[in-house]
Amino acid sequence: GCKFVDDVLMGPPIVITKQMLSTLRINVVLRFPEDSADGRPRSISTVSETDLRYEVPEGMGICRDYRSGHDLSVRQIADRVKAEADILKERFDRKASLEKEHTERKVAELGY
Repeated sequence: GCKFVDDVLMGPPIVITKQMLSTLRINVVLRFPEDSADGRPRSISTVSETDLRYEVPEGMGICRDYRSGHDLSVRQIADRVKAEADILKERFDRKASLEKEHTERKVAELGY
């Protein structure tokens, strides 16, 4: 989790659409101009001119450029979220396995 946001969209589409924003009730889209996919800093004007992913939220006035002032990159955050997702998946898989075993025992006990 993150204490600064209500939710994080895992595996978002490359281009942000109006339908996605509406369906998920997204009010603000944050963009981190100092952190690009290749790890090189970009200026806000360069991001705005070349990155069409944000065209819809920009047009709706809900796109915000955010400079964190920290050396933590979007890539590092994504890696942390992914690591946490792997842990949660392991827990889910373990729980699902236990539930399946329980159900199979109950079915056998009842003679189905």
